[in-house]
Amino acid sequence: MQKKDKRVLLVEDNPFDADILQELLDEVSQSNVSLVWVDKLCRAKEILAGDEWDLILLDMNLPDSAGLVTLSKAQEFSKELPIIVLSGLADEAVAIEAVQNGAQDYLVKGQFTGDILLRSIMYAIERKQMACRMAEHLEKTLEMQNQLSAVLGTMSEGLCKIDLSGTIVYMNAAAERLLGIKFEDLSQRMLHNLVHGDQCPGTSGCAYLKCEQLSASKLQIEDVFLSQEFGQLPVEFSSTPLLIYEKITGVVICFRDIRERKLADTRVREFYSSVSHELRTPLTSIKGSLSLIENGVVGEIDAEALELVKVANESCDRLVRLINDLLDIKKIEAGQLVLNREDISPGNLVKKCLEAMKGYAVQNRVHLKVEEPHIEMTPPSIKGDRDRLEQVVLNLVSNAVKFSKQGDIVTVRVESGTTLPLRISVSDQGPGIAPEDISKLFQRFQQLDSSDARCYDGTGLGLAISKALVEQHGGEIGVHSVFGHGSTFWFELPSAV
Repeated sequence: MQKKDKRVLLVEDNPFDADILQELLDEVSQSNVSLVWVDKLCRAKEILAGDEWDLILLDMNLPDSAGLVTLSKAQEFSKELPIIVLSGLADEAVAIEAVQNGAQDYLVKGQFTGDILLRSIMYAIERKQMACRMAEHLEKTLEMQNQLSAVLGTMSEGLCKIDLSGTIVYMNAAAERLLGIKFEDLSQRMLHNLVHGDQCPGTSGCAYLKCEQLSASKLQIEDVFLSQEFGQLPVEFSSTPLLIYEKITGVVICFRDIRERKLADTRVREFYSSVSHELRTPLTSIKGSLSLIENGVVGEIDAEALELVKVANESCDRLVRLINDLLDIKKIEAGQLVLNREDISPGNLVKKCLEAMKGYAVQNRVHLKVEEPHIEMTPPSIKGDRDRLEQVVLNLVSNAVKFSKQGDIVTVRVESGTTLPLRISVSDQGPGIAPEDISKLFQRFQQLDSSDARCYDGTGLGLAISKALVEQHGGEIGVHSVFGHGSTFWFELPSAV
């Protein structure tokens, strides 16, 4: 493939020097330079405006300009073109200044051959192209840097970058606001000393120092930072090692103010305390009194009054269940739920639960069915809290019954698990669950709108509690459902061995 000629504009007022340059290039066999000559800088400006060129050979002393000013003027109307300066003087100082001002090379007339001239032209063009590419990359890098700075500046979370010694090398606006100090006022201060002061007990008692020294990703660690604006500032922070060319060069600390969350947690604790002591105790007394009246212990009452007492007693049961569910959720969240583990036979566990649900199933005219494991499969015993596992099974069976039509069958199976040794599943023939609602099932206070769920009573806590209890036992819980064709809720547990 033939190389494209390089178009070079020679700005030279001496015709003899111009002829010599043309002859030098003609002598070089591999030359692919097309040389065009003009004798004035103003004429060069006109020609450059109307066509594409690759390089300028510029004599600094022209009729309309002289010295380094000539180079400066030429650069104004040919910003993208490389310029090689030609001079009759071998002045090293002028040559250095010309190159420092942007010339690609400085050639002294009469002191170079055609090969040297051609090489200088080709190198100058290549260097200028590389410089343009580097300038473009730099411009894009600066633009990305400005965008990143803008994003970091709008974050509500504080963000600090520290080096391997723990010294702060960057801090965003949110960090400055939360800590009450400007980055420029830090003067190489260590982040640990800034947020924990000098009285910190050291690595053994400091979550922040552990993360910093291990250089490992740690997420959602609660701590208290010192703030010149807010004093003791409760925060949640994460630390992430900063990798450059697969080498850790520092750590990025991201933290946020959790004062409002801490205040909300305090109010929630107060609420749970009130529920536990101020509501459950009197409600138990009310239920006891209603039960005595319903059972005729205080004397017979007419049928209409008895019906009202039964309704009130059932409402008390619902309130007690809601309170117990709320307290269970709180214990689970606080890590205070104690499991009384013992060896449990899965078959006996399921049978006991179905016995307890028989009356509810009869009331709803739903049939309960147990599918025993195959003869060759002996269900492994499990080690767990009997009451809590019964609570899970009862919740799944009661939900299945509740969403079944009269005459439907609810099937409970004990079988081998997919990932764990034992699986207990509960299948119904109810309305099923829409795919977009599956993710809501095990969340607190969730009831589905796309089925008949709104027609039934419920707290929206049962499945959330069941999930937490199964996970406390080291198990898994899930659901398979086809909308309009029923659902199968299942959970798997490890064996007792």
